[in-house]
Amino acid sequence: MLIAEYDAFRPEAEYYSEKLKASGVNVHEEIFKGCTHAFTHLGPKERAEEAWKLVAEKIRAAATSYEN
Repeated sequence: MLIAEYDAFRPEAEYYSEKLKASGVNVHEEIFKGCTHAFTHLGPKERAEEAWKLVAEKIRAAATSYEN
């Protein structure tokens, strides 16, 4: 889960992540410091690119594990 530090929905995202973990779901949660809601589209550019790379890595890893 990508969570922006200054997102108004941050508490809900953190709560949801913890509930998923408590239910046995494998969750990777990352808080992006200095970012606001929709930072993946509106920037800062460097943090948005970092977030999209992380998403791509996780999808790639899941697809690879599924294929095996």
